[in-house]
Amino acid sequence: MNSRWILGLLVILFVVFGMNVSFPSAAVASESPEEVFSTAVQAIKKNDLDAARQRLLELDKSHPKQLAVLNNLALIAVKKNQIGSAIALWRQAQYEYPTDDTIDASIQWALKKLPKTELSKDYDLWESFRSNVLHKTSPLLTVVLSAILMVIGGWMLLRWWSRRRQALEQETAMPSLPLAGITIMLLFVFLSAVALSQFVDRIDIRGTVLGKKVEVRSAADSSATVLFEIFEGMEVLVLDSRAVGETTWRRIHYPGGMSGWVKDTDVMTTADATERAFQ
Repeated sequence: MNSRWILGLLVILFVVFGMNVSFPSAAVASESPEEVFSTAVQAIKKNDLDAARQRLLELDKSHPKQLAVLNNLALIAVKKNQIGSAIALWRQAQYEYPTDDTIDASIQWALKKLPKTELSKDYDLWESFRSNVLHKTSPLLTVVLSAILMVIGGWMLLRWWSRRRQALEQETAMPSLPLAGITIMLLFVFLSAVALSQFVDRIDIRGTVLGKKVEVRSAADSSATVLFEIFEGMEVLVLDSRAVGETTWRRIHYPGGMSGWVKDTDVMTTADATERAFQ
């Protein structure tokens, strides 16, 4: 009887204190995402950029990688003259929404605000194909069209093959080649290659240079030889990451150029937390 009484008392205490603890979070949750976003927009209009950034980052934690949130955070970064951070945020948005033309236009607009820099870069066919084809094609649409073309083209070729076999058995005239079916299958192969390329492209970890000028070193060490320099807003491939003491280094590759090591604080990737843009 005593044990039951104690157990009941514990349950009552748990419910009471549990409810008391939950009240503050319920009050916070009562503010809808639309209200938080509206508050942030009003703060931007009043030029209270720090308050707007804080509200938008809070919203990003509960609803990550939303286009409107990333876009407004990027605009805040531009107003703070953090162009590299703005480009990094827009590239995160581009990774999530690859076919949105306004994102690419925003990136190009921001890049024009940066001083022109000279950096040796060989012609890279993959990068050209990526910017001119992959970024302008919906991955979902590519897969759907590939499946449709495969079904239609496959059916036409199988039908032709069946007629050809029947003609051989009956010793009659052979059916003409199904040019439409062959054309459709060639389109299927092309779209399948595009879909595969989009998949490979999304596997690559890309980053944006945040610092005005960043030295790329031969090893993950501040005393290592400087190989070359990269500049704010440039896009790089992140090949590896290594922790050395309290510092994390990233091995980067400049498309069409060379490779080396930089501190992780100098490059923001599409997979990094949004708040990294302002740290």
